[in-house]
Amino acid sequence: MKITIAQLETFYEVMRTGSMSAAARNLNKTQPAVSLTLKGLEQTIGMPLFERANRKLIPVPEAQYLLSEAEDVLGRVARVQRNLESFSDGERGRLQFASMPGLATALVPAFMAQYTRDKPQIQVRLLTRSSAQLKELVSSQRVDIGTGDYVPDDEKSARTFTRMISGRCFVAVHRSNQLASLKKITPQQLCDQRLSTLLPEHGFTKNLMRCFEREATHSPRVLHTSQTMLPLLQFVGSAQSTAVVDPLTLSSIRLLKLFSDDIVFKPFTGSVRYEYAVLTPKFRPSSVVTKEVTVKWAQFIVTRLQELNADPLQHESVT
Repeated sequence: MKITIAQLETFYEVMRTGSMSAAARNLNKTQPAVSLTLKGLEQTIGMPLFERANRKLIPVPEAQYLLSEAEDVLGRVARVQRNLESFSDGERGRLQFASMPGLATALVPAFMAQYTRDKPQIQVRLLTRSSAQLKELVSSQRVDIGTGDYVPDDEKSARTFTRMISGRCFVAVHRSNQLASLKKITPQQLCDQRLSTLLPEHGFTKNLMRCFEREATHSPRVLHTSQTMLPLLQFVGSAQSTAVVDPLTLSSIRLLKLFSDDIVFKPFTGSVRYEYAVLTPKFRPSSVVTKEVTVKWAQFIVTRLQELNADPLQHESVT
């Protein structure tokens, strides 16, 4: 037989109070039940723990050693219980959050700082990866959450849960550009502009070029390309080009207070929308923290899009 937690709790309370009746009251048990548990402990270890004289319990020397061990064991059990309760309440845990560079610059840190402000026991690991790399991380079940560009169905989608959120785009123009005075900018009005955009193979760039084919007489001349949006705005800020930017990039710019003197942003009326994905692994059980952060992060994105009047749309479990 092995020593049980119940036996240690009973022994500890008897030692602390010096009385079976007092221990019984504190443990909400009957005195015979306490006596029986104590005898069971003595039988398990093969030796008496108390000398009984005139209805008094006198601890033997070995009982003092067991008391020290019992305090340690019961203390650890109590800590485990508190920790598990805090896990279930979402107050403690670990989170691995991977995001594409554009979101990792400002919005993801701002969101996580806000989320963990009153949850100091949550450990956060933020990773920055390209959208393709972070989808690989999520599909291989190596991170808790990934967020980046939405990539339509591929072989990794079967291993992820995907929430797609999209928003209308904006045109970044230099203040000296004649388009800066317009309330909105159409694809046709960009035809004769020099354009900075994401790499040609990026899904958004492909959709943007299709938008110009459908809704304008011709496409603008592309002068500068980049893997991410923010570098493109340096060209806009020096009046070399315009750029169609996604709404969360605009939200990041406002949060970081970048380019405020040189660039204005106007709603783009083209039918192209920027699509973001919130990804979680399908075969890695989600903790309470992960589930809560996934929902709140999606809400955070939608709120940012609403603030910009970017007409957010979302679809859950997209594959």
